[in-house]
Amino acid sequence: MPIKAITFDAFPIYDPRSIFAALEQRFPEQGQALSKLWFTKLFPYTWLRTTAHRYVGFEVVAAQAFDAAASTLGVAATAADRDVLVAAFSQMELWPDVVERLGEFQQLGLRLAFLSNLSEPMLRANMRRTGVEGFFEAVLSTDRVRAFKPAPEAYQLGVGAFGLKKGRSRSPPSRHGMRPAQAGSAIQPRGSIALASRPSHSVRRQLSPAATWRC
Repeated sequence: MPIKAITFDAFPIYDPRSIFAALEQRFPEQGQALSKLWFTKLFPYTWLRTTAHRYVGFEVVAAQAFDAAASTLGVAATAADRDVLVAAFSQMELWPDVVERLGEFQQLGLRLAFLSNLSEPMLRANMRRTGVEGFFEAVLSTDRVRAFKPAPEAYQLGVGAFGLKKGRSRSPPSRHGMRPAQAGSAIQPRGSIALASRPSHSVRRQLSPAATWRC
């Protein structure tokens, strides 16, 4: 079944290294260790909340994970420090290949949307700053279903937004950046809808193996 639409996690489009840079600027001696532990805790926290049916927004989970990481490492971080760093999720830069690749996807006639654990205000703030609003038909946050990915109801958001059938086919992610659909690109087909992720080794090297980049 041909791919007709692609939903994107946040991080195939946005480079999170600016968050690490902001953290290391505030905590020069412990910033690298704190960033690793923060992100190692962050995504398991989302899974636990979904499993326990105790959903709160991404900003709250990110703040809780930061506080826990800082406490574990004995970092004297204030609430103001935490708030600035959580806000950095709304101030990320595009990966260098994004605009070109999104244009290629559009030329192929593919419909595009975000499908992310980040809140819609976070996503839209990044989109406005970086001028990519025109590429995306929908901005879908897991806030809408109060369940973080990989909960099935989170992925169903993409199916509902495009009004396309959901299939069972899948393909392994690419190790490269975004490419047109026929070449792979960390695109995983789900019938006529595909989910795009970016396995960025340059970022992953900064994190523990437990961390993932499906946001």
